[in-house]
Amino acid sequence: MKILFAPLGLQDTLTESRDPDTEALTAGEESPLLARCRKEMPDRIVLYLPKETAALQAQDRRYVQALALLGMELGTAFDVRAESRPEISGEVLSQALADDLTDTLSAIREDYPDAELIIHTDSAPAFFSDAVQGALTAEHSAAPAEDIASISDSAVIVPADTDDTAPVELPAAEPAIDDTTAPAEPSANLAETTAADAANAAIRNMLKTLITQFEYRSALVVAKQSGSLPDAFIRLLEAAALRGTIGVGAMQQVFRQCGAEALLGGGNQYTEYYLQLALYVRKKMYGEFVHAVLPILPEIIISAIRKQFGLDINKYCIYGSRKWDHNKLMLEQMTGKFKESYVYHTKPRPGNLGVYVTTANLTALIENISVPKKDGKIMLDTLKLRSEIEEKMRGFAYYSVQPFTTADLQKVNARSPEEMLLQIRDYIRNYTDIPLSDEALRSYDAVNEKLIALLG
Repeated sequence: MKILFAPLGLQDTLTESRDPDTEALTAGEESPLLARCRKEMPDRIVLYLPKETAALQAQDRRYVQALALLGMELGTAFDVRAESRPEISGEVLSQALADDLTDTLSAIREDYPDAELIIHTDSAPAFFSDAVQGALTAEHSAAPAEDIASISDSAVIVPADTDDTAPVELPAAEPAIDDTTAPAEPSANLAETTAADAANAAIRNMLKTLITQFEYRSALVVAKQSGSLPDAFIRLLEAAALRGTIGVGAMQQVFRQCGAEALLGGGNQYTEYYLQLALYVRKKMYGEFVHAVLPILPEIIISAIRKQFGLDINKYCIYGSRKWDHNKLMLEQMTGKFKESYVYHTKPRPGNLGVYVTTANLTALIENISVPKKDGKIMLDTLKLRSEIEEKMRGFAYYSVQPFTTADLQKVNARSPEEMLLQIRDYIRNYTDIPLSDEALRSYDAVNEKLIALLG
C-alpha cells in the first residue's frame, strides 16, 4: 500500500475553474500536489490542513474536488483523508504544530506499518520539511499495549466524491520505529536539500514523459511551477508549445530567437500542416487526422499544377480565397487549352462565381492540360489521391461520431493512417514544390531530443 502524506499551505498554487451555475469545481491547474499524485498514484492521500487551508477546504472543498478530477482523468478514485486542524496555524512553526504532526504521522505508521509512506512537503511552507522530518525521527518511550490507541471507529474517511469537510482526528499512537535503531536527525540543510532534490527529480521525470508524448502545453504548465529548470529549456518548450497555434512565420521567429530554427528542418505552412497530420497519427488521434487530412489535398494538387505545368490557378480565383472567379476563367485561356471542347469544361465545369475549387475540378484540369504519354503518372496518382483518400474519408468524417481506430479506417479504404500518410508524402515529394526533407519529417523528434538534453 502506498500512502502520500501532504501538509498543505497557501503555497500550493491550486487554481480552479468553476461552473457558473453550480459553483462546482470543473478544472484545476496542475499544482505541486496534483503533479505528485499523478506521478506516485498513491492508494491513500492524507491531506494535513492547518488553519489557513482548512478554511479553504471547508469553504468549497477545493483540494478534495481537485483530487477527484485528477482521479477521473487517470481512471481511478483516490481515497482521500482530509485532516483539518483549524485550531493550529500553519504560517509559523509552533510547538503545537510540531506535536500534532508527530502524533498524526505516528498514528498513520502504527495503523499501516507495512505501507510505503511518501512525504510531500512542496505544497507547504519550507519549515514543514524540517517539522515532518523531526516527527518521523522523534523518539518515543514504549507505551503499554493496553494504552496504544487504535483509530476510532468514528474516524471519517473522506472519499473524493463526498461533501464531508468536518475535521477528522487521528489519535496519537506510537511510531513503528524502535528507539534503539532510530536514525540520527539530519541537519535542516540536509533535509531541505534532500526534499528539493526529490521534488526536482520528480518534476524532470514528469516533463520527460510529457515531452516524449508531444504534450508540450501540459509540460509547459508543469515546468513553470519549478524554479530550477534551465532558461534555455523553458524558452524552447514555449516555442514547441506554439506549433500549430500561430502562423508558421511567427513560430519560426520564436525558434530563431531560441537558436533552434534548424531543428524545424525548413519548410512552409504546408510542411507544418503535413507534420501535424503525422503527429496525429503517431498519437493515435485518428479522428483529428481524418478531419484534418481533407483540407490539404486541394492545396498539394494546386502546388503540383503550378510545378508540373507552370500554371498558377490563383489568378482564376477571387482574390484571397479558394473560390473560382468565373469571369476570369471565361476571359482567358489556360495555357492555350481552356476551350469549351476540352474535358475541363465538360466534366466538370468550374461553376459560377463563388464556387470553391475542388479536387474534382483540379483533377479534370490536369487531364485537360496534360499530355497523356508524358503526364500519365501524375494523372493516375492525382486520381488515386482524390478517390482513395478524399472521397472515402469525407463521408466517414462527417457521419461517424465514435472514436476512430486503424481497423475502422482500413475498412473504408483498405489503408491504414500510416499508409495514407506515405501516399500523401510521396505525392508531395514527386510532384510539388512543398519542402518536405528528411530533416523536416523528424523535426518533432529533433526538438524532443534537444529539450530532454537541456533538461538533463
